[in-house]
Amino acid sequence: MNQLPPSGAPTQKKALPKGCFVALIAAGIILVMLVAGFVLIYFYRARLLSWVVMQSTPQLEQVLIRRAGPAYDSTCIQAVFEEYRRAGEEARISVDSLRNIGFYMSWAADSSKPLDTADINQILANFKASILSAPDPRLKK
Repeated sequence: MNQLPPSGAPTQKKALPKGCFVALIAAGIILVMLVAGFVLIYFYRARLLSWVVMQSTPQLEQVLIRRAGPAYDSTCIQAVFEEYRRAGEEARISVDSLRNIGFYMSWAADSSKPLDTADINQILANFKASILSAPDPRLKK
């Protein structure tokens, strides 16, 4: 003898509608792609930071030349930035130096505060320090 559950007739399981099932699969794929993207960004963060800083140095160079005025020697600024770009292309600049340079870039780009010669000298000194503290790959044995 078949006994019915206390609630009445046995119920049949309902399957997900096809559209809902497709949406779940698409959401899962997007989630996996996002996680993979974040993992790649985490592992290549030093390269990404270096690329961003190297791409923004020409603009910073122009900003410093413009804000320095005619009294300041622009060839000195150009020489420092050329050496910095060369060191960046050779991957001689550490991640910590790149982070510090990011601060000075934002400081120089802030046009609400005037830059005097001492400020420009300090910015250039920090660029020079990051170049000098970088190990030269040609000296590795």
